[in-house]
Amino acid sequence: RTNGASRFVTIRATDVGEGLLGIVRIGDKAPRDVLKATFTPNAAPPSTAPLLGAVWLEPVELRDRRDCGQWITQRLAWEVVEGSVAVEAFQIKNLDSGDVALVDARHVGAFGIGHVDTCDHGFGVDVVAARIEITPISGVGVGGEAWSFQHDGTGTTAVQRIASPSSAVTERIAMPFPLPGAPTRPMSWMSVGGLWVLLPAFGFACAFVAFIVWKLKRRKMLEVRCVSCHGTVAVDVLDKQTDGFFCPHCGAAGYWKGAGVDVDSTRL
Repeated sequence: RTNGASRFVTIRATDVGEGLLGIVRIGDKAPRDVLKATFTPNAAPPSTAPLLGAVWLEPVELRDRRDCGQWITQRLAWEVVEGSVAVEAFQIKNLDSGDVALVDARHVGAFGIGHVDTCDHGFGVDVVAARIEITPISGVGVGGEAWSFQHDGTGTTAVQRIASPSSAVTERIAMPFPLPGAPTRPMSWMSVGGLWVLLPAFGFACAFVAFIVWKLKRRKMLEVRCVSCHGTVAVDVLDKQTDGFFCPHCGAAGYWKGAGVDVDSTRL
C-alpha cells in the first residue's frame, strides 16, 4: 500500500503466449495465488459491463478470525443478471469522505468489504454514519452501474438504499440479506397447499404398503396331501377361510383346521 493507492495492476502483453502470474511478498520464497494466463496483444477488451439484479449490504460489524485477527466490515451479497459477465471486483467509495478502494470479489465473499490487515486488502470501514457507493467491476476493468447505500454506523440499524441502477430487480432487493444455506426465494402458498394435498396421499400409500407387509407376514403356508387323490394343496393355516373346503383337484376330500395350526383332510 502506497498512500492508499490500489494494489491492483494492469498487465499488457507485447507478444502472444502463455504465462504464470503470481505475487511474491517480502520474505516469501514462492509466489502466491499463481494463475495461468493467455496473452493476446492488441486485443480490445469487451465493452460489456457486469449487470447485477440485486445487491445487499449489511450493517457495520466487528469480525474476528483466528488467523486474521479482528477487522471491521460490512457483508455484501449480490446476484448477477443472467447472461452478464462475472463480477471480479467491487469499487467501494465513501461518498462523504471520498475514500475509494478496489476490493476483490473473493475477498468480499470471505471477509466482506472491510480491510483485513493480514491480507492488506479491503476497504476501510469506520463505525460512523456514511454513504457508500458500490460499483461492480468485470475482469477487464469495466465498471457497471453503481448501487448506493447509507448507514448510521451503529451496526444495529438496517442499511438504507439511496439509489439502485436500472438492472435492479424490485422484488429481489426487497428481500432480506440472503444468508448462506437459507432459501433465497419467497415461500409459495401454492406449494404449501400442494404439500397438504400430498401428505394425506403419502400417508395412505404408506398405510397400504404397511397393510400388505402385515398380511404377508401373517401368512403361514403348509402343503397338505389329499387322502383321496394324493395331490398336495398349499394352505395358509392362519387364514380363517382354511377351515372347511374341498380339495381343488378332485373335490372328494374335505379339509378342516384343528385347534392349533394343523390342517388335515378326510375322505367324504
